[in-house]
Amino acid sequence: MGMHVSISPARGTAWTALALVSAGAAVASYIHGYGVCVALGTGPWVAAITPALADLVILGESAALLEVSRNRQPWPWWDIGALVLAIAATLTMNVAAANPAWLPLWLVDAWPPVAFGLALHCLIGMVRRGRSAAEPPVILPAGDQCGHAVPIGASDGERIVAVYRHAVDCLGLKRQFRPVGRQFGVHHATVAKLVRAATPEPPAGTDPPPRHPVPAGLNGSGSHD
Repeated sequence: MGMHVSISPARGTAWTALALVSAGAAVASYIHGYGVCVALGTGPWVAAITPALADLVILGESAALLEVSRNRQPWPWWDIGALVLAIAATLTMNVAAANPAWLPLWLVDAWPPVAFGLALHCLIGMVRRGRSAAEPPVILPAGDQCGHAVPIGASDGERIVAVYRHAVDCLGLKRQFRPVGRQFGVHHATVAKLVRAATPEPPAGTDPPPRHPVPAGLNGSGSHD
């Protein structure tokens, strides 16, 4: 038997109203944008395609942010910026419909490649998040087998650092700032800041060990026979 999902009348009404408003706004914005492109002297194909790009970017970025929210991940700043930029583009088109002459033609011509770049980056971000979601989270072993166990009542910062250290030192994983950040629902920069703050500084006056040992006879102290 299949599952029956019931939708309350209030939610159904809200979704219907939202769909109608979105459709009406998209049609109105397209008509305004088309009129602006025609008034500025763009070609017929450009005038037909350009006004729809902003709404498509808004739709794609909104879907990406909805997916991030459902997965309880932090909102990517790039997707937020792309959404704001697309809203600004469609708002500019609608405002310019009253007087298209004040909108520079070069700005309209520059919008299609910008919209393509925003959509492409949105798609890349969704693919990356999908791959990371498929990876199992790093789980600390029971007890203190590797020295990364955290006591009961430890702060979130201590747990983040312990999971990061365990992933890098014990499991041999690299570039774990983003995966650990997604695991705990924090930005990867926060993970990096916590790890650096928990890393002890070397004593003053001590030189760091060389990356590679220097072979005898090649350090300038002996002959090169």
